[in-house]
Amino acid sequence: MCNSIFLPLIKQFKNQDMSVFGVIYGEFEKLINFYSARLTVEDARSELTLFFIELLYAMDLSRFKADCSLGIKKYIAVCLRNQYIALSRKEDRLEKFSCPLFENCAFVGELYDEKIALEQMLELLTEKQRRVLIYRYKYGFSDCEIAEKLNIKRQAVNRLKNRAFVVLREKF
Repeated sequence: MCNSIFLPLIKQFKNQDMSVFGVIYGEFEKLINFYSARLTVEDARSELTLFFIELLYAMDLSRFKADCSLGIKKYIAVCLRNQYIALSRKEDRLEKFSCPLFENCAFVGELYDEKIALEQMLELLTEKQRRVLIYRYKYGFSDCEIAEKLNIKRQAVNRLKNRAFVVLREKF
């Protein structure tokens, strides 16, 4: 479906005409099903569909020309892909975050010694420094995400991380 067909349909949808939603959704249903099948989250299809509806309402239709190009279709497809990526990252983080720090690890010999050394190193740090390092290097959160989690500024996260490294370097 080209822009000249999509534009009026999306305008109708934005004006609360739900009768056109089936036509619009039909163009992206396979893509939504594909992405939701790749996610293991229970409500992935619902989340992607809800995102799709919100996207339709939020779209600035003045950016698109009413011609025979596929600009709108490509734009929506890229937005759905980006949402899929965001959901899969969130899923990975939640999976990692749900496990305690040292659970499910089979430590033997040297690995057991490394675990003890790591625990001792972390004990040298303040609680906030410890959290920042664990969030950053175990769970892969960005500084901004850590700041949001701890209700502090991003710069404070960076300072805590740097101070933790200074302490660890001095001791080891």
